[in-house]
Amino acid sequence: MGRFLNRVYLLLALPLMVIITGCTGNVSSTRGIALPSPPEQQESHRDEINPRLDPQILEQALRDWWGTPYQYGGESYHGVDCSALMVDFYRRWGYRLPRTTAEQIQKGKAVNLRQLWIGDLLFFAMKRRGQVSHVGMYVGEGQFVHASTSQGVTVAPLWNEYYQRRLLMAKRMVW
Repeated sequence: MGRFLNRVYLLLALPLMVIITGCTGNVSSTRGIALPSPPEQQESHRDEINPRLDPQILEQALRDWWGTPYQYGGESYHGVDCSALMVDFYRRWGYRLPRTTAEQIQKGKAVNLRQLWIGDLLFFAMKRRGQVSHVGMYVGEGQFVHASTSQGVTVAPLWNEYYQRRLLMAKRMVW
């Protein structure tokens, strides 16, 4: 799995340096659920990809979508929203997800954040507390891919305080 992430990070290194600059935060808990520690604080934790999901497919999907602008309701490389992005990732793996974030959170099984697998979905309340409005996918080493309204399709640190305060839950869609 380390080689997969190394390839992804090489692909994304320059944009990530811009994105992550200044994005630090203390590890804390969100609504009583502990978040993963930043890599420098992790014990020898090794991220695992869900065995039903091919890492090369995720790598190609990240390349294909990287930098695509956010567009509410969008489903193309001209503009995509967060739930459509997750639908496409899972479609490439041969699984069908519902189209909206509200429907996606109803599927799968809840996962403890300390036991995330690459491919698990992360649900956030970006507007109102407790009401899901955003989804991303865990890609390892405390990072997740999502369609950001300001940066388009990008990778962000899960332990960033902004996301910590808004994280509702993680779900495994296939097992």
